[in-house]
Amino acid sequence: MCGRFVRFTKESLFADLILRDGSSFLEEEHFAARYNISPGTPVEILRKDSGNYYNDFVLWGLLPSWSKDALQKRYSNARLEGIEEKPSFRGPYLRRRCLIQADGYYEWMTKNKKKFPYFIHTPEQTPFALGGLWDIWMGKDGSEEYTLALITMQANKSVSYIHDRMPVVIPKEHYVSWLDSSLSSREIQKITELSHSNIWNSHQVGQEVNHSSADGAHLIQTVEPEIEKEPGLFD
Repeated sequence: MCGRFVRFTKESLFADLILRDGSSFLEEEHFAARYNISPGTPVEILRKDSGNYYNDFVLWGLLPSWSKDALQKRYSNARLEGIEEKPSFRGPYLRRRCLIQADGYYEWMTKNKKKFPYFIHTPEQTPFALGGLWDIWMGKDGSEEYTLALITMQANKSVSYIHDRMPVVIPKEHYVSWLDSSLSSREIQKITELSHSNIWNSHQVGQEVNHSSADGAHLIQTVEPEIEKEPGLFD
């Protein structure tokens, strides 16, 4: 899964694309560095709807459009495997994909029944685009709620020692295609398969990141791994 991620680079990965289209995008003054973005909070995305690009904030936690009410189950992640067979994800996956800029994400390694958080990033420590889904839920009063889920896949060797899942990352040369609602299922799959070759670097971070309210650049700083103590004679 991917339950937390980080965005601190101010410059948008999508600025050229949005400006070329003539659509507006969030300026730097709308953006604040966030080092512990968690489900249930607004997330900046790039999406395309009716031929226009939209750069806006959407609530992380997909609420399917067919849900009876806003209290229905929400999904922070959508597993790529079998995604087209899941009623909650099929429509958004085929027609409403989005991009989310990130500088890294957190994952937890379980060892001896204890979880240790790790910060995972590119070897060059450069920002990248996560692949996601968005949907619109409409209330009985006519109100609309835009929500999203991040797409995850089986982890490759560079991170599988930490966790068996990793997020799908969309290469820059495929931004336009990824947002194209006319893409076939096979064409979408070809783009997601490129994530298999991603190389990740990682390091252990402090337990403070476990608290969704925690924020600040110190959260991604390396901490010394805990040394396991061998049981003594009288333990």
